[in-house]
Amino acid sequence: MSKLTDFIGQMTSGFARTNRYTVQMTLPTILNVHPSDQQRVALLCESVTIPSLNVNTVQIRTFGEIREMPYEMNYEPITLSFYVDGDMIVKGIWDDWVKSIQQGKSRVFNYYDTYVTDMKIVVQNLEQDERDQGMFRVDLFEAYPKTVNAVQLG
Repeated sequence: MSKLTDFIGQMTSGFARTNRYTVQMTLPTILNVHPSDQQRVALLCESVTIPSLNVNTVQIRTFGEIREMPYEMNYEPITLSFYVDGDMIVKGIWDDWVKSIQQGKSRVFNYYDTYVTDMKIVVQNLEQDERDQGMFRVDLFEAYPKTVNAVQLG
């Protein structure tokens, strides 16, 4: 049976600080975003979900009992929430990004490489923040927005 002192001894680094993170991305060049506006997007990220990992399986029986056998990894979509600045620049950038996937009048989709980007989610802890280093990093490849939610006004 575990003792309280064993638990405390294992938690020398504390618990994860879920409010200490950065989202790093370079927006696609098709958007033609000014570097200061791109930095604003990164700074105004209010919350982010670290994507879940799933192993898809299929039931197989060779002999005896049925077994679940893996056949591929499945990465769930992530959700990013942003504060909207007074000029609505952040909202405009995300709207333009979604619109860049398909050409307006012709309805022809642009080339995949023109609207995707790589992204990093870096979670930090208190000690490493002082050295500006992350303790846990998730790399997302070929990311693009599928949905830009409504902004509630009132």
